[in-house]
Amino acid sequence: MGDDIMGQNAFTKLILSLLVIAAWNVASVAMAENQSAAQNTYPAENGNYNTDMTNNMGVGINVGTMTGPQIKWWLSNSQAFDAGMGFNSSSTAFFADYLFHFNIQNGGGVDIPSTVSPYIGVGVVGGWGGNSIFNHNIQNFGFGFRVPLGVEFLPHGVPMGFFGEVQPGIGVAPDTFGFLQADLGGRYYF
Repeated sequence: MGDDIMGQNAFTKLILSLLVIAAWNVASVAMAENQSAAQNTYPAENGNYNTDMTNNMGVGINVGTMTGPQIKWWLSNSQAFDAGMGFNSSSTAFFADYLFHFNIQNGGGVDIPSTVSPYIGVGVVGGWGGNSIFNHNIQNFGFGFRVPLGVEFLPHGVPMGFFGEVQPGIGVAPDTFGFLQADLGGRYYF
């Protein structure tokens, strides 16, 4: 039993360390974004392809730890908000994340028909049910914080996006525990 508690404490410390590092990175990106607000980091035009995502809303589905519907709203070309619900055989969950995108742009004069957009964010997640989405046995309700790390593929000329992400996090209710989630999905933008 002592070894199990030691392992849980070490995992919790690891997750807390990852959350602190991610928060530091998110704050750094936000400061850099404010300093270069006049410079567009996501090209408004690339050949005949319109890649300006500002104010676009996407509706889609994610499959994985949490399978269910979700939305994404681009606040600017490098920041977005996403939220959704997820279900598995014995639990239901919700999440909401603030995301910072680092867009890989067309380089070397090559006209590429897509944009790859890695991102990092901070968010909250809650769930209820038996063996919850946290991979931790909670009886009623659990709540925690997570750090989504992912990449979104945005084909130009098509109002869709496809993504994959992992979300390390820490549960804070009903007790403290670390967790790791992962999802794949797609969205239709309008």
